[in-house]
Amino acid sequence: NDRVEALAQTAAQLVPVGPGQEYLTINAALEAVSRTRRAYVSGGVKVELRLVSGFVMAEQVIVDGVNLGGLVITGEDPQTTIRRSALVTPVSEFRYPAFCAQNGGVLPQIGQLFEMDGTGLGAARDGIMVRGMGASVDVAPGCGVKRAGGDGVLAQAGGALSAFSGVFTQAGDNGARVHSGSSVNLGSCDLSGAGGIGIYAHTGGMVAAPNAIVTGYGTYGMSARSGARIAALAALAQKAGADTATDLHVSQGGIIAAPGATGGVRSEE
Repeated sequence: NDRVEALAQTAAQLVPVGPGQEYLTINAALEAVSRTRRAYVSGGVKVELRLVSGFVMAEQVIVDGVNLGGLVITGEDPQTTIRRSALVTPVSEFRYPAFCAQNGGVLPQIGQLFEMDGTGLGAARDGIMVRGMGASVDVAPGCGVKRAGGDGVLAQAGGALSAFSGVFTQAGDNGARVHSGSSVNLGSCDLSGAGGIGIYAHTGGMVAAPNAIVTGYGTYGMSARSGARIAALAALAQKAGADTATDLHVSQGGIIAAPGATGGVRSEE
């Protein structure tokens, strides 16, 4: 008991990660910090993993059944590169996310903007994935993952993500794909330039995306199908400055509520 009490964190903690530091990788820092116990302090106790200047993320952070929500990942540089060729561990449906929470796991808050490079395969290399009931992550404003090879955000089987004012631009596939009862908050997020669909909700997925930006997409700006719902108050969904039938797309009982949104509409059975 004395040893456990001695490990309790009662003050803010800063943990540098990267070249020249005690922890060279995010995973090494998470393993060490997660062994400590954070005692209650009025106002909270913040544990910050700060990626030092020049750090390159050549790993996957997969949180399975563990709550690391009391941690935050930040960076000294304006954005941090993800080495896409290092995303080699499959997670469900043969996806290879940079960050993943599953089976009730909670990722640290993403408090840094990341960008995937062009190395290795791009297919199914997602930015952030949440899978299963209780799996979740919070993304700070201005943060997220750019140029994901697959989906910028992938939420499935009841996972949850909140990313108000997040950045998930130029994804190779979809800016965000939400399905199977998952729920995602993408209010004021930038998901422009997706190779497929800016925001794709299907099979009962639910998305709140007021003021979201999904311009420059490949297939649809927003698409809701198979009973999914997207709330897109005042969103911008034009592909290239003019309304088209592919801006807002619904089919198979999907619903898009978009008062004040900019974009054309297409509805199918």
